Amino acid sequence: MLIHPTQRRPAEETELSELLVDFPCFHSVAEDNFDRLIELSREIYMECLLPDTVVLEQDDEPESCFVIMQGQCKVDVTFKYKKFAKTKTKTKQMCVLGNRAMFGELSLLFNGPRTATVKTMEASYVIVIP
Repeated sequence: MLIHPTQRRPAEETELSELLVDFPCFHSVAEDNFDRLIELSREIYMECLLPDTVVLEQDDEPESCFVIMQGQCKVDVTFKYKKFAKTKTKTKQMCVLGNRAMFGELSLLFNGPRTATVKTMEASYVIVIP
């Protein structure tokens, strides 16, 4: 799976597609047309990210969604509020995502800005789905 998409063989594309079928958002694609899932697998790739790497930033425009294959990421949201006529910001950790967690898909589906910042907590392998 660490092979660049342009260098994959058909068997590796099928293996990657079978991995994607396990995620609920791909069930309907797999049921209707497994070949379409294989086409999608030609575009995705895996990255190894170092600890404290920002995977996506709050308010950025979406380009990809991600699946954690190994590792952990924290999800932080920055809130802006007014206090005594001054605008203040506060960042709060919302959750920690682990193996097989998918994130970033909502911004792609709804074509809106990212609603959180996601950062690796340890060395992590993530699948990038453009």
